[in-house]
Amino acid sequence: MRVVVIAITCILSASFLLEVGSSLLGVVQPIRGISEGFPRFSIGSLGSAYYLGFILGCLFIPRFVKRYGHIRSFTAFAAITGSTALINALIIDPMAWILLRIVFGFCMAGLYTIIESWLNELATKKTRGRILAGYMVTVWFAVLSGKLLFTVLDPSTLLPFAIVSIVISLSLVPVALTTGIEPEHKDAVEFSPWLVYQAAPVGFVTCFLIGMTNGALWVLAPVYAQEQTHSVAAIGIFMAAIVLGGALAQWPIGKLSDFVDRRWVILASSLAAAVFGSGLAMINPVSESKLLILAFGFGAANLPLYSLCIAHVNDKMSADVFVEVSGQLLLIMGLGAIIGPLFAALCIDIIGSLALFVYTAIIHALIACHALWRINRIEPVPKAEQVPYTAVPNTTPLVFEMQSTSTIDDGEQHASK
Repeated sequence: MRVVVIAITCILSASFLLEVGSSLLGVVQPIRGISEGFPRFSIGSLGSAYYLGFILGCLFIPRFVKRYGHIRSFTAFAAITGSTALINALIIDPMAWILLRIVFGFCMAGLYTIIESWLNELATKKTRGRILAGYMVTVWFAVLSGKLLFTVLDPSTLLPFAIVSIVISLSLVPVALTTGIEPEHKDAVEFSPWLVYQAAPVGFVTCFLIGMTNGALWVLAPVYAQEQTHSVAAIGIFMAAIVLGGALAQWPIGKLSDFVDRRWVILASSLAAAVFGSGLAMINPVSESKLLILAFGFGAANLPLYSLCIAHVNDKMSADVFVEVSGQLLLIMGLGAIIGPLFAALCIDIIGSLALFVYTAIIHALIACHALWRINRIEPVPKAEQVPYTAVPNTTPLVFEMQSTSTIDDGEQHASK
């Protein structure tokens, strides 16, 4: 048991370091790009490039891991990812950054795949839920730490890129110290979106549209914050407020969805995100306290939507296909995240930085309208057939193996009572 605990600790430590580096780079790149005179469309393309690489990684990396093994594959991907981050500071060119971002996303998909397959291997039926919860806390805390770390760095220097490279490289250490048998190989996910749409239209449409909003949010919100506050520290705090709101809202919103039709919760969260987004688009005069309150509210309403979609699908699907269908939803969200930043960047070029949250408000309003339309057409899932909500990160399809088993176990215990 002690060996397993140590191994899990090592894997979660590696995950924390990777997320800190990725989160920090996600703020540094757009701010440095703006200071270097990159067009807004090029900044938006960075977000699209990351998710393009990420989807390609989810589809093709399992074959690479099967051939070379988990430890060697992790070493290769971490080395490439760390080097990619550092090259960004040496080659200041929009097209080079877009290509490097594709590579970064591809390798991050590989690193997530290895981490999550390892956690699945180390988990038992009784511990799977706790390990998933620990993984979620690790991811949220790391993302928050990366955003806050930006507040003490100068994006015009080499230092933030060097820190990203160092932190990602250090993730090799706990993996190298992990003992035990390597995880068994998992096959790549076959992409079949029509299967998902037939099973859960609300989950399909919402995941795609959430990809469109969040893909744009993570790469363009730092630009919005910079133009509103003109303060490097305020940019990091603004992004951290969004993350903190989402992290704190996961549990109460998720538990609420266990007692009512999840589509109503999706509708209400989407409307709230549209309201907070509209507030961020219309805020005048600019007040840092107002910005942070609205950012916190936007994150609290927006970020739980992905896990709500997964839970909604879980209610409608049998356990034997849940992992496959949930993995499809992740890829559908990724497709939206490829398209979204490009649309949002075009809106910003035409209207200005406030257009980002006009764009997100419109998308969330569309989610709410679609959910209401489906609520009026289709009966809700009976409460007896619902399983407990579980928050999941939008990393790779492998995370759904932990979520599937822990959710089913909790559902069985709930039914037995």
